[in-house]
Amino acid sequence: MNRAVELGLVAVVGLLLTGFLSGCQTTGQTAQSGALVRARAAVEQGDYEFALQRLDAAESYYQPAPETKAEILYLKGIAYEALQRPAQAKASFQQAAQQYPTTVFGNRAREKLTLMR
Repeated sequence: MNRAVELGLVAVVGLLLTGFLSGCQTTGQTAQSGALVRARAAVEQGDYEFALQRLDAAESYYQPAPETKAEILYLKGIAYEALQRPAQAKASFQQAAQQYPTTVFGNRAREKLTLMR
């Protein structure tokens, strides 16, 4: 078997496994998950501008589930806060707390708002 065919088969198997392991997510859901993973890592590493880019991407690929949307808003708030953009941080935390009050990240956002006062 030539090298190009081998690489093609590896790529196909990889795509099949990705779909299988991700619970047969759509391409948009998979892209959203990847963007969110990269955003979390960027926040942890202090790369807040990149985190904001990835969070915007995560919102655009697929309509996020409520818990995911709450996390996106919360992480945006964290990034804005670190970038000394308190009005945007507060707006993100408020949106998460008000629109997703029963989620983990909605609760965390509410706690952040209490600390900001």
